[in-house]
Amino acid sequence: MRIRVTLLSVLALVIGLSVGVVPTAQAETLTFPCGPNGETYSVVMPAGIAIAGSNCIGELSIDSKVKIIDERAFFFSKLTSVTIGNTVTTIGKEAFSTLNPVGYLESVLIGNSVTAIGDYAFFNCPLISVVLPNSLTKIGTSAFHNTQLKTLVIPNSVSEIGPYAFSGTQIEALVIPNSMKQIGWAAFSGIPLTSVVIPNSVTNIGPNAFSGTKLTSVVIPNSVTAIGVSNSFQPGAGAFSGTPLTSISLPNSIVTIGNETFAGTKLTSIVIPDSVTEIGLGAFYSSPLTEVTISNSVKTIERSTFALTQLKSITIPESVTRIQDNVFDGDINLESISLPDTLQSIGQNVFNRNYSLTRIEYCGKLNGFPITPVCPPERQAIMDKVAADKVAAELKVKQEAEVKATADKAAAELRAKQEADAKAAAELKSKQDADAKVANSVRLKDDLNSESVRLSNLIDKLMNNTLTTSNRNELKSIKSTLNSLTLEFNGINLLELQKFNMYKTNLSNLNAKYLKISPTVSKKTTITCVKGKLVKKVTAVKPVCPKGYKKKA
Repeated sequence: MRIRVTLLSVLALVIGLSVGVVPTAQAETLTFPCGPNGETYSVVMPAGIAIAGSNCIGELSIDSKVKIIDERAFFFSKLTSVTIGNTVTTIGKEAFSTLNPVGYLESVLIGNSVTAIGDYAFFNCPLISVVLPNSLTKIGTSAFHNTQLKTLVIPNSVSEIGPYAFSGTQIEALVIPNSMKQIGWAAFSGIPLTSVVIPNSVTNIGPNAFSGTKLTSVVIPNSVTAIGVSNSFQPGAGAFSGTPLTSISLPNSIVTIGNETFAGTKLTSIVIPDSVTEIGLGAFYSSPLTEVTISNSVKTIERSTFALTQLKSITIPESVTRIQDNVFDGDINLESISLPDTLQSIGQNVFNRNYSLTRIEYCGKLNGFPITPVCPPERQAIMDKVAADKVAAELKVKQEAEVKATADKAAAELRAKQEADAKAAAELKSKQDADAKVANSVRLKDDLNSESVRLSNLIDKLMNNTLTTSNRNELKSIKSTLNSLTLEFNGINLLELQKFNMYKTNLSNLNAKYLKISPTVSKKTTITCVKGKLVKKVTAVKPVCPKGYKKKA
């Protein structure tokens, strides 16, 4: 169960117990119910309690039963000192904040169980000291904004500090704990900070994080990848803008430099590492830069990036293809600039108020410069070589294309010829196969006729009872030959040939009788019988002429 301390409950207590009571001479402990089940907690009321309804309390000690201090629990109070017990876990939004320009709360002792301090919790309080517990993980937006803190120890447990958390304080030195990954927007802006230690755990330094401080130098660790990243052009949005920063070393881990990050600083020189791909709007606006080295990875120089600086000369690397509006506006000392020939576009008023500009080195095709660009001989020679190399490369590509086209054409013609030859060979083979089929058909018919003649002779011998053992073996040979003949040849079913069927039937009959292949079938024959002028034909298995007739020879 959570027990809360609220301003209304404190007022109710004071009203209920002290109506018409004059200020007491010494402190006393008051106890009253709090919570749905009647739980009680105590508040130590200081000597000199005010009259009813004035909520004027000098010191406050919150006992061990309180878990949460609600939003606005002591908003606009006249507390001067607060001790928060070890059971409190959360200090709510605007819990002790005030709109009084003078304020009263000067010291706070926060118990070791508090994990979160809400937004605006001590906003505008004249705090001069605060002890943050090791249990604390989150400090909300403007939690200590506009307090009078001069010293601050942030415990290693803190991982999140909200925007403007300590802005407007009097902190002069700061060590950020290793638990921090991001420094919030304007977290330490507008304070007299002269030194800060940023640990290797930090990856992002938010917009306006240290703007308006008194930092003259800062070391950015290799863990940081972005500084002052924001989505719009806002004056004072830079992480270190408006500081007296005179030196800074950017590590190779930096990828993005946000809008106005170093605007209004005292930097006179800067080396932007090759890891940087993006430089925000007005990043070095109104700084006394005289020397700058831009990384070879930057593609666009945003609006007003180097406006109102003290640059005398600058070389833009070959990686840059776009220069936006007002980039060098107001650089009255700028005498010369070298632009890359790869430049594709240049904005308006880029060289506005460059009264000392006498030389622009540029060999590209863009126009609209305040003075006629000069193409140095060495760059012209390089450009000529590049152009010649381009022509040579294009010629080589053309020649290779022509060679390839010729080779492809020859290959296509050869392939077409090979396909034609293959087609002709296939047609020739088809004709040869057809001729072979015809020849085979003729041979087959000859074989059939030959076998038929042999079969007829054997049948005659059979009828005349002159069939020998040799003839029987010959019959077997004829059967084997007939059975091995192709029955389907050149579209003709040989089984449908009447003559073949007859021979096959005769062979079966012979086999049945002499080779015991099938039942015996008697063979009928016809003879001619004569009697004088009378002629009679007799057909039977064993034909015999009638009585009185003689068989005609």
